[in-house]
Amino acid sequence: MKDEEVTMHYKTFDTHKYIKSLQESGFNEKQAEMLVKSLLESRDFDLSILATREQVAKLDGKIDKVESNLEKKIIELKSELKESISSIKHDMLKWIVPMMLTIVGIAVGIALKLL
Repeated sequence: MKDEEVTMHYKTFDTHKYIKSLQESGFNEKQAEMLVKSLLESRDFDLSILATREQVAKLDGKIDKVESNLEKKIIELKSELKESISSIKHDMLKWIVPMMLTIVGIAVGIALKLL
């Protein structure tokens, strides 16, 4: 019986009455109309699409796991990046030092020939 009363009340919602009541309490006409319109739209909103407390609690647990896994992955990637940078530095030095020695040798050879 209670559901029928709610449904019946919903169908007979007097928008004009509520707009006038809002105006009497200080709202201008546009504000009152917007409030009543918003109220009507909110009554039509499908609440079944909202998450329950239990669903949110489960999601929080999953988010914690995801955050933990991401943190571990970031730490692993940082370590791999440090190793890669170290390896690249070593490779660069392996090529740059002999090249610099060769350039210095050529420069010294040219300088000696010019003297």
